[in-house]
Amino acid sequence: MGLLSGLLDRFLGLPEATTPDIEVTHDLSVPMPDGVVLLADRYRPRGAEPLPVVLVRTPYGKHKFDAKGTARVLARRGMQVIVQNVRGTFGSGGRFAAFHQEREDGLATATWLREQPWCDGRLATAGASYLGYTQWAVGPYLDPPLEAMCLGVTASEFTTTFYPGGVLSLHNMLTWSALIGTQEEARLGGLLPDPRQARRMRHAMAHVPIGTSDLAAIGKAVPFLREVAAHAEPGDGFWSDTENSAAVAKTTTPISMVTGWWDLFLPAQLRDFVALQGSAVDWGRSAGAMEEGGGDAATGWAEEPDPNAATRAVECGGSSEATRSMGESGASVAAGAGEDSADTATPAGDEGGGSAAAEVGGGSGASGVTGVGGSGVARAAGDNAVGVAAGVAEGDGGRGWVGEWALRAGGVSARRARILIGPWGHDLGAIRAVLADQVSWLSAHLLDDTAQLHRSPVRLYLQRANRWLDFDAWPPPQSTPTPLYLLPHRRLGWDAPGGASGPDTFTYDPARPTRSIGGPLLDMRESKQRDNRDIEARPDVLVYTGAPLPRHLDLVGPVSATVHVRTDTGHADLFVRLCDVDASGVSRNVTDGILRLPPGNEGVVRTEIELHPTGYRFMRGHRLRVQVAGGAFPRYARNHGTGEPVGQAVRTRPTRFEIFLDGSSLTLPVLGAQ
Repeated sequence: MGLLSGLLDRFLGLPEATTPDIEVTHDLSVPMPDGVVLLADRYRPRGAEPLPVVLVRTPYGKHKFDAKGTARVLARRGMQVIVQNVRGTFGSGGRFAAFHQEREDGLATATWLREQPWCDGRLATAGASYLGYTQWAVGPYLDPPLEAMCLGVTASEFTTTFYPGGVLSLHNMLTWSALIGTQEEARLGGLLPDPRQARRMRHAMAHVPIGTSDLAAIGKAVPFLREVAAHAEPGDGFWSDTENSAAVAKTTTPISMVTGWWDLFLPAQLRDFVALQGSAVDWGRSAGAMEEGGGDAATGWAEEPDPNAATRAVECGGSSEATRSMGESGASVAAGAGEDSADTATPAGDEGGGSAAAEVGGGSGASGVTGVGGSGVARAAGDNAVGVAAGVAEGDGGRGWVGEWALRAGGVSARRARILIGPWGHDLGAIRAVLADQVSWLSAHLLDDTAQLHRSPVRLYLQRANRWLDFDAWPPPQSTPTPLYLLPHRRLGWDAPGGASGPDTFTYDPARPTRSIGGPLLDMRESKQRDNRDIEARPDVLVYTGAPLPRHLDLVGPVSATVHVRTDTGHADLFVRLCDVDASGVSRNVTDGILRLPPGNEGVVRTEIELHPTGYRFMRGHRLRVQVAGGAFPRYARNHGTGEPVGQAVRTRPTRFEIFLDGSSLTLPVLGAQ
């Protein structure tokens, strides 16, 4: 095991283990108040006195390689780790009721741990995805509080990820349901690909009604899938007791987060981070839909934007070190050497296709450049997640410039919260970064090794630029929300269209739903960026394209869309996607979002659609492209056009869309605009 542990350390780029001799105790019985017993394994340095405990609670099996690997990595660095199977999984008693059970069981486990003679009373938590949710189910409610939390690709609430924009996230929900439903009998824990099962899953995505698609996928019922399908309608409070977002801002525990631009939990995790900042963020618009001229939004609220609120970006000067200081004491934007920031575009004229973009994730790790504004060092590290997560940044890391997007009360540094956003999805790249982050954060808060705490609160990877940037807050105040308008003749431009024009139209037929590829999917084989040209050729997709960019254009921050739409059924969804078109015409998705329109409304509706946040460079000569469609299948459940409940709908009815260009736009976070 010592050789394997050493190889794992080298693979992860971790510092050398300090206590390689560890002991493991299997199947500790942890009693719950209702008499159910949960099983746990304990990892700790051999013969050590009472130590703090790092609690990891998992539904995937404490015996799995990822759980054991995490525990051994931490234990070999002087920490004591408890890995517990949650209720109803892998020998732990009771029935697995996804998300609903974790607060009570987690709090009972924490109480039990503090009573053990081998625990010194201090607790911390670690884990990613569902293992991160189990931390949020405990952390805000525990007294005394946790010493530290390490949150990877997760969020305090999952409901908005189940139903983004009010639409059932079919592909991700069915994928996870199939995993949970088969994991205890799958060969080798499901690690080996099964082509036959993959074919069944593809067919199951099209099964109706959705409420029984688990039978089509794996041949048996999965309670989680049926719950998600049955409680997808607006106002359903089934998941309310699983949401912890209201408690985030009150959490005093030091928190470190890791996420990726292609992770499905990214929007919710960034909302958690903003709450931890103590920020009042006014993006000027939120996800939702309302009738033209006012009224309540379907989700959230919306108001007409001030046409003068977004400043037109102008060309930015730069230095040969590609280092730019923004604001008075500002968070500097430090980039890897080798590109001149004067070559970075801000909007000037229409957008639209150019040279092929460099692939993300292959950087060789150029030397870092020190920023001049106060937030420290950003290192061009390619996809070296470990080097970034564990790297030390010089500088004060705490002085924050208050921008129009971020008004900090107390600040990130006061709450001791940080976030790392990489070029990952819900994948191995993220897990590598999470492990490195856990070693860094837990060593600081449990072992007093604080050398790695002096980095900026926000570190993010600028895709296609192959560089890491540091900021003092999210969203970065150095980014300016700038409208990009849908124009007649399927064009895009930075100036609002003048004069009246007729609507653009298309018909969405749920019997032949508009397809979608790529994006933030759980299935790594289908996620991230893909060539969208086949989809853009469909008659049920409107495509708006800009002119070639005269310079690079960097976007870092939230993205939203305002679209004025009318349908003939009053039952419809609206999907908007931003793409990057290179010189050869390949159109790659960058970010997107979907919204269920207010049911029964056949008038003109002003929709406000939240797209995934992004950090992305559009290269000089490339074009921006926007898709507008009535769905994105099988990523999202199709709208049947009949008003039937999502989980029960079988009949279909085509819907005709009219898109009115006056006032329809995307709002993009242009970095470095002045």
